[in-house]
Amino acid sequence: MLAGWETGGDIAAVSAEWPVLLERAGDYFVERGAYSPAARPLRDALALRERTLGPEHPDTARSLYSIAVLLHWQWDLEGARLLHERALAIREKVPGPEHPDTAHSLYSVAVLLYSQGDLERARPLHERALAIREKVLGPKHPDTAQSLDGLLGKHYAKADHVQWWREQVKERGSLEAVYREVRKRQREYRDRDVG
Repeated sequence: MLAGWETGGDIAAVSAEWPVLLERAGDYFVERGAYSPAARPLRDALALRERTLGPEHPDTARSLYSIAVLLHWQWDLEGARLLHERALAIREKVPGPEHPDTAHSLYSVAVLLYSQGDLERARPLHERALAIREKVLGPKHPDTAQSLDGLLGKHYAKADHVQWWREQVKERGSLEAVYREVRKRQREYRDRDVG
């Protein structure tokens, strides 16, 4: 299969799993900071999915996400944001506005907006992602912790941050309790993935 991809053969005919393999290869490179070799397999996976599944398919959204992560690491924030927004638009339709995948896309767009200094637009996306995750996954799920951490970590720059922090502390008991819970959930998530 690799020979077919390297020579530009009809890789779609080789295997229906080819986009999955390409995306895994690209993600592997991104995770190791090897961005240049990641670009081609990720773009090829997206092209195959758009051609075979269509531009509105959930797997196409997954490929858009993978390329957006690559662009974010390459500090192409505008390009990354546009792809994350496109993935979000797909996920709002399928699997729907209250799905964890949609919450993940909301979180991703919020992180990009924050990186671009657009705190006003980032906050409601973080809040919506947190609300979906708390409702669907529960308050102790690691993804919920990620959303809470996004709000806690990003919210300090807001003019009304004192009031927001007070609300979080009141809801969770203390500032230390807020931080402990976030870190605990993150450790559980990492341990689950490693184990």
